[in-house]
Amino acid sequence: MRQGVWLLVIWAAGAVVFSLLTWFLVDISAARLTTRKGVALGFPETSALFVWHLLDVLPLADIPDTVKWNEPGPERNALAGLLLVSYKIVVLAPVLAAFVGLWPRQRHPDRADTTAGSPA
Repeated sequence: MRQGVWLLVIWAAGAVVFSLLTWFLVDISAARLTTRKGVALGFPETSALFVWHLLDVLPLADIPDTVKWNEPGPERNALAGLLLVSYKIVVLAPVLAAFVGLWPRQRHPDRADTTAGSPA
């Protein structure tokens, strides 16, 4: 249980760092992240973008489509796209892999243990 809480904290910290960095770069016009109408995203919308990508990356859940939530800031330049890819690699991939590692594995007593070495 503790590990799950720490994973949530790590994800939240990573999302905040990437949201702040992206928002700052958009604010100084180094990156472009806008609505379809060309309006630059503020910090809340930029943060929502990173939450959207967390929910979008969960396998089989298809949460954004299920709740009819369109991606915030669909218009972006290469720098904003690079930040999103970096977030997925640096934050989401390790957190999701660690979470999967916490998932309890069911033991089957009728199957032979294949992890043990073969008898000599």
